[in-house]
Amino acid sequence: METTLEEGKEKPKILIVEDDESIAKLLEEIAQDKGYASYALVADYPSRILEGLEKTFREFQPDAAIVDGLDHACFEVIAKIEKIKPNTLCVIYTGNAPALKVRMQEEERKHEVFQKPTLNELFNFLASYFQSR
Repeated sequence: METTLEEGKEKPKILIVEDDESIAKLLEEIAQDKGYASYALVADYPSRILEGLEKTFREFQPDAAIVDGLDHACFEVIAKIEKIKPNTLCVIYTGNAPALKVRMQEEERKHEVFQKPTLNELFNFLASYFQSR
């Protein structure tokens, strides 16, 4: 069953942090179709993404972030997001969810992880999160 957002409420803003432009555009389009405002921050190296985060948060002011696994550099990205705007929901979207979940358990991290390409599950989770706020 698909979870949808309540009509009449302000659109939650989703930041998509991705190293692959085609995946970023796909996620951005799906987010907009599901009723979110979305913005993609795309860079081929995590250091470039880290450089762009503060400006992106200042201008776009996202409520949540979908962060690509980025070869486990996602934890650096999430740490910077949490420093810029604490309590921002960060969801990791990766092609290697099992390995990332093991590392998260080892490091006692509590973020949601979704295996590419489970888009319905990802966006149902986001809708449920925003409905509960």
